[in-house]
Amino acid sequence: MTAAAAPPARALAFVAVGGGVGAVVRHLLTQTLPGSDHPLPWPTLVVNTLGCLLMGLLTSELTRLPLHRRPVKLLLGTGFLGGFTTFSHYVDGVRELTVGGSPGWAAVYLVLSVVLGLLAVWAGITAGKGRR
Repeated sequence: MTAAAAPPARALAFVAVGGGVGAVVRHLLTQTLPGSDHPLPWPTLVVNTLGCLLMGLLTSELTRLPLHRRPVKLLLGTGFLGGFTTFSHYVDGVRELTVGGSPGWAAVYLVLSVVLGLLAVWAGITAGKGRR
């Protein structure tokens, strides 16, 4: 990336602050969710589904904000929700289930995460539109 193409420091600050807060909230939330003997990594599934719902709501709300909404999108979308949800942890959960001898549960987790994520984004957008 050239110096001319580098994002402004203010934009990076919004992403950094939002991402840091999102990661801390994710950690605290997953620590409070009850564990179980079930092989599925429920805390990650819950956090990622909640993040998708929040992204749908945010997407819907951003359409109602004035044109100067870029800082909100950077802080809450790219930053907070980017730090809150975790694709890498989701994929690692699929890998762990597979190499741990539970390929069926890996497939269930893989599909369930995508389906719940899509439904949650749709629900968030629909809920946001209902407020208009």
